[in-house]
Amino acid sequence: MRLKVIDNIEAQKIILNEGLDLQKDVWHFTFNEQFNDREYLFDKVNKVVFSKPVNQWAPLLVYSRQQDEVINEQNFVTQVPFNKENKDYRKVFWYLATTNFETFLQRRSESSEQPQKNFPSLQTYSKKRAALDNLRLEVNEFDMNFYSYHFNRLKQAGHMSAEEIFKVTISDVKNLPLIWVKLGCLYHEQELRAIMLLVDDKRAMCYANMATERSKYGYGLWLCTEIVKYCCDNNYKSFDSGISGLYGNFKEKIYLDSREIYKKSSESSLKYVEFWKKKFWQRVYNKVAG
Repeated sequence: MRLKVIDNIEAQKIILNEGLDLQKDVWHFTFNEQFNDREYLFDKVNKVVFSKPVNQWAPLLVYSRQQDEVINEQNFVTQVPFNKENKDYRKVFWYLATTNFETFLQRRSESSEQPQKNFPSLQTYSKKRAALDNLRLEVNEFDMNFYSYHFNRLKQAGHMSAEEIFKVTISDVKNLPLIWVKLGCLYHEQELRAIMLLVDDKRAMCYANMATERSKYGYGLWLCTEIVKYCCDNNYKSFDSGISGLYGNFKEKIYLDSREIYKKSSESSLKYVEFWKKKFWQRVYNKVAG
């Protein structure tokens, strides 16, 4: 692959002149124009423009002609649906296209082996919702003190603190507006039972992390379900959780449009590392020489 490093202005010219399209059915807040000062790579042979992910959880931003083309790069989201029968540990892009809530519940019913029993589904949602008095969702502006207090009291022992989570998912993402950061709060019987750190770019919601009270009610799954309803009711296009490994099975119940991620071979990974290492030292040389 012959790669050329280009800036945003040149990238946009190439995208326009070559008639390239954003990879369909994939959106992440890091694709927003807010991050347009990033560097891009241009594959001259295959006419593909892509950009290095802003962190390990973000998908590869890709513009190409062929939507089914495979880009042999880290965090590329393939056309292959997530296979829940495959129990091998791997990375997955957790994604749900949001239309309306009843459609989501119907899809859950169709994918469940026991829709009369399993939650959420068309058969169980209303019944279980009515049984929980005073259950409510609030999507609030971010407040660090509020977040730290509730997240740290609810998180499991040994897990990262609220401050550590915020650093690696929010503050380390260059150009991420703090106004995009929200808190999804689930209350039951007037007490906060689960809290979720969210990024909201008004097109989609991204779930960064969550802490919940451990109980028979499954507050974590309830919070995710209510966020789906919120996204549907407010015309969001999608709800995602970025790229991460297999952890439990609650994400399988929510992110019905999840995709498999291209896995780089050790040889291609080495080439990727060497490319960026060479680019780094070229920058150092230019700085010293200048």
